[in-house]
Amino acid sequence: MTEILYCSRCRRPSETEVCPTCGQKLHLPILPEDLCYLTSQPSVWGGVLEEILEEEHIPFFRQQESGLSVITGSMTESWSYYVHYANLDRAAALVEELAGTEDLPEEELPEEELPEEEL
Repeated sequence: MTEILYCSRCRRPSETEVCPTCGQKLHLPILPEDLCYLTSQPSVWGGVLEEILEEEHIPFFRQQESGLSVITGSMTESWSYYVHYANLDRAAALVEELAGTEDLPEEELPEEELPEEEL
């Protein structure tokens, strides 16, 4: 079995001695309690993800991000989510299920999240 190492900069597990994301040389074996990057989601989908993780009793940490939307030119709010390594596989499977979900019906979206032409 290959030892899983931990990148403390990217918060990602790796089977290689160099982080595939940032290139940092890895020395630390990953521990079950290490926080690992799960996904980044816009605020609307982040709320859905949080509900799912809470229902499944998976503790998580989120960090706010903001950025510029290339399509609309407006500022967007999104969140990066992290879970303990012990829960990473289960949480990642839930994210995959969420990614396969159709778009939320418009009536469930907060008014401020709707594109202007639909208001």
